[in-house]
Amino acid sequence: WGKLTYNTAVMRLSVMRSVCTFIETYIINHGRKYTNYFDGLSLPEQDKILNKDSIPNAREIDNLLSAALDNNDNKAFLIFSLVIKMGLTNQEICSLDKEFICRDSDNNLCFNMPPKNHIRRFICIPEDIAGLLDTYIKANNIQSGAIFLNMRKTRIKMRDTERMLALYTERLVKQRQLRRHYTMQTLRHAAISYMLLGGATKEETAAYTGVTGKWMNRYDKIVPKDIISSAGN
Repeated sequence: WGKLTYNTAVMRLSVMRSVCTFIETYIINHGRKYTNYFDGLSLPEQDKILNKDSIPNAREIDNLLSAALDNNDNKAFLIFSLVIKMGLTNQEICSLDKEFICRDSDNNLCFNMPPKNHIRRFICIPEDIAGLLDTYIKANNIQSGAIFLNMRKTRIKMRDTERMLALYTERLVKQRQLRRHYTMQTLRHAAISYMLLGGATKEETAAYTGVTGKWMNRYDKIVPKDIISSAGN
């Protein structure tokens, strides 16, 4: 037997999650209880050092967002912005409920994320993203529950957002506006890298994005050490 690759493991987990979601819906509709242990389960990130060429540069990010904007695709534009500007994971974006939106003591709009590993995060939403979010919720008349829905009018899934992104990256690669195809995880890596390049410390970035501190070393080849050192000082 050969070694199971990370991508294969991700694919198989996605299949199991879909199967169990189907079983869960069927059993609940027949009046019984079912615990879907695959709901919210995700694989740990690969322990690898990233290099600068593995993430989209500023021009590519602008091309991606512009493509969604030009297509009047407000859902894609908002989802891409949430991962690029806030570093949310694909899973976090898909799990967003309107009830997560709140204000902190300084009246800043935030996401009150459910506890993960017994840690609750209040994520401050940048003003421009807050405006986009408010417009999207009003335009789609979202009263409660999931913020993002799929074509079937049920909560959007991670494979739905990946397909959404793939449609744009495929076209932009052909138009030579992107160097390669990117995933939601790649966009998140870019977000974290640009937070560090912007002067945020590793500790601040890890706390904001929910990354375990030990994984922050993967960005050492992207962000010069002198920038990280000066941020820490």
